[in-house]
Amino acid sequence: MLVLIAPGDDWCSAANDAAPGDEIVLQAGEHAGPCTLNAGGAEGLPLVIRAEDPANPPQIVYERASSNVIDVQADYITIRGLAFGPTQADIDAVKLKSGSHLTVEDSFFSFVGGISVSANSADSAGITIRNNTFTDLNATAIYLGCHDGESACTAADVLVEGNLIDDVSSTGVGYGMELKKDSWGTIRDNVVNDTQGPGIEVFGSEDAARATLVDGNFVVRSRNNASIEVGGPNVTVTNNIVVGGADGGIYVYAYWESVHDVVVAGNTVIGESGTAVRVAGEITDARLVDNVAWQSDGTLPFPQTIEGLTAEANITCQSQAACWINGVDWDFRPTPGSRLRDEGEAEAALTTDFCAHERGAQPAVGAIETEVTSGAWTLSIAAKSTFGCEALGGADDPEDQHTGEAQEFGPNSGEPERSSCGCGSAEGPGVGVTIVGGGAVIWRRRRRPPPHHIPTKP
Repeated sequence: MLVLIAPGDDWCSAANDAAPGDEIVLQAGEHAGPCTLNAGGAEGLPLVIRAEDPANPPQIVYERASSNVIDVQADYITIRGLAFGPTQADIDAVKLKSGSHLTVEDSFFSFVGGISVSANSADSAGITIRNNTFTDLNATAIYLGCHDGESACTAADVLVEGNLIDDVSSTGVGYGMELKKDSWGTIRDNVVNDTQGPGIEVFGSEDAARATLVDGNFVVRSRNNASIEVGGPNVTVTNNIVVGGADGGIYVYAYWESVHDVVVAGNTVIGESGTAVRVAGEITDARLVDNVAWQSDGTLPFPQTIEGLTAEANITCQSQAACWINGVDWDFRPTPGSRLRDEGEAEAALTTDFCAHERGAQPAVGAIETEVTSGAWTLSIAAKSTFGCEALGGADDPEDQHTGEAQEFGPNSGEPERSSCGCGSAEGPGVGVTIVGGGAVIWRRRRRPPPHHIPTKP
């Protein structure tokens, strides 16, 4: 059954009265929070709470501080196309308190004072966080599992995919996303920029059945930490592109007793104030293979010999031009004739590249496998779906297929710049929406919005 909810109607009661498979459809406008969802769906029949018009997300408004905006205490719930924020300090937008199989997708989070999406109260499984936009946050965007692991709680078989996280500041660490000890799953195809703490932090698990994959993400400049951090065992980090990070680009370290069964392979890393790739602590059975890195100050971007670490076929770029077509502008395709083409190892973890294209038996070193060398192809602070990866699969003109209008910020400066999209100057107030492939990509610079800001079409 489909239940249409106008602004001012009691959407929370409608959701709690719903049956598995029902859809609670919110019209554009403001809808009052908070809400505790005690009724859910069933396998194959989730309870869906969604926007009527994805281009005009309804906003869930809650200005007080006695509850989170949405507390979930049920199974099989999908939240799709809603807008959250601002909220008071420590007030989460969507918090899974009990239950499993929560999906949060195609939604918008800005100026959230607590965690935007959290599951750190009880064991959970099957959480999917997909294709959301997180901007100008006052706390960590995504927090899954408990810090002490299975002795407290774990999040099993999670999928964090295709999200844009831009600008996280906090009185605490301020992660882009963190997957706590003994929690596990897949983190792929996200774009994470300008976080206070690590853009992606994974604490791993001693149980090989709880392995985590971090694949195909674009992570830019953690202000205080490394951009991707791995603090525990049974984690594979492949095909990521990492630019900068105050304490490193990719950092593998023993947060707990030791790190083992960690693979870091096929990544492209720019080292700025921190070393591009760092490994520290007690390490056993770890592999560092087929990565390419350039260090801006000319120092070594990779660790020296470390007991317990196998390092093979990693390439240090003497200059960006020696390795990439235009690394300065974030075009990390291998330069024709470069060493990246012929010095890779046959690494089992590398079956596809950053764009999910198949790799050869001897993969290229770094995140990009493609042979295409004509036309412009650059990354940007926007959803990865706008990067035009399909153009690198054999299209005649990659430049024509790249969605250049979605490039929000220039890659070369510490403070993001406007592109030539006509969106305004870098100093301008800057709130707008670009429609890309039928979805809304919000861009903002840090400016407190008016109460109950609702994204609208440009």
